[in-house]
Amino acid sequence: MGRAQQRNWIDAASGAGAGVIAKTLTAPLERLKLVLQNQELAVGRAASAPLKGLLRGVWQLSAERSGLLGLWRGNGINVLRVLPTYGVRFYLYRRCEQGLTLFLRQADTRRLCAGGLAGAGAVLVTHPLDIVRTRLSSTRLFEGEAVYHGASDCLRKTWSAAGLRGLYAGCGISLLEIVPYTAIAFAGYEGAKQRLSGLETSSVTSIMLKMLAGLTS
Repeated sequence: MGRAQQRNWIDAASGAGAGVIAKTLTAPLERLKLVLQNQELAVGRAASAPLKGLLRGVWQLSAERSGLLGLWRGNGINVLRVLPTYGVRFYLYRRCEQGLTLFLRQADTRRLCAGGLAGAGAVLVTHPLDIVRTRLSSTRLFEGEAVYHGASDCLRKTWSAAGLRGLYAGCGISLLEIVPYTAIAFAGYEGAKQRLSGLETSSVTSIMLKMLAGLTS
């Protein structure tokens, strides 16, 4: 394995690992957000007992059938989604940037295009998992009213109801959101890191400048 290919895999693994940690730590807030966004469409007991605000909403969700663990409902499939999302995104970015060198000489333009392509590829690979995660996390857990009994059940019911079209519902909107986001993020970070690298004088300074590059992106 060459050094460039090894760097691609290191970037992919590092991005995936960081994404898993971040998503797991913020999973309760993510679930609370999804329930609040969708509760106007709720039926049954969820419609008669809507969440009310941040703190009370957390208490309401933790008081349901699964207890505190219910706050992480959908996090397992989210981790499965994040691993390929960040991995594919970082891997494709390096590959696309290398491939575009033949066509785009201007570095910032090349990074922008590579970032957009990497984001699009990640969405196309992982969107079905995002659908399952959203549906699991946005449903409430009342006795006798479970809509989905886990990720596999949600995947099966979605496929039975609408097939491939159901698993890629909203994919166009996701592409419109993610492509410019990843394009700007990668181009901003890599461009800022390159421009600031000449200022490095110590390991501490190097870390500070990389953090600054991340904030810039």
